[in-house]
Amino acid sequence: MVQIEESGFYTSDAFLDTDSVLYWKAYVEKMNADNQFRDSTIGKQGHKNVKIRSDKIFWLPDFSGLTQDIGHWLDDLRAALKNHFRMPADEIESHFSIYPVGASYGKHIDNASGVNNRLFTFIFYLNPSWKPGDGGELVLFDPENLDNKLKQIEPRSGTFVLFRSDLFHHEVLKAHKPRYTFTGWMRRHARV
Repeated sequence: MVQIEESGFYTSDAFLDTDSVLYWKAYVEKMNADNQFRDSTIGKQGHKNVKIRSDKIFWLPDFSGLTQDIGHWLDDLRAALKNHFRMPADEIESHFSIYPVGASYGKHIDNASGVNNRLFTFIFYLNPSWKPGDGGELVLFDPENLDNKLKQIEPRSGTFVLFRSDLFHHEVLKAHKPRYTFTGWMRRHARV
């Protein structure tokens, strides 16, 4: 919690062990083979714009079956973040994503003005044998100077990233081989 409190983000290499990465990568590949993934869209209206975003996603409606254990872990993390930061992080929204060769996601912020209620963004990288030059890096930009790249994170096997959704513009650089992630948000309940 200290790292995210001081800098607004947290990263941990090899957060997931190799067996877990291979398990979740196989799960993603099976879901993709079963045509569960859809082209990503942008904004609430669901516009497709491959010049900005060209990944494919599979939204998790809930954590059950094979995803139940990771759901419990994320719920514990959500509760810890809620208590530590005194933020109303009351639910989790998540999806698996595949960035095919050549795919990227232009600079954006996950919660520009509180509109979508996202408080913390999390990413697990499911890319065994990722090497420098394979692309697909996550770039976090300085909240005080959006032209300044604050941190560049390679999507290596098992790496975990957590950052404040309202602070960090970020982008995903072009992938030179398929790139797999489990991504989501700790968010407040939508108010009606």
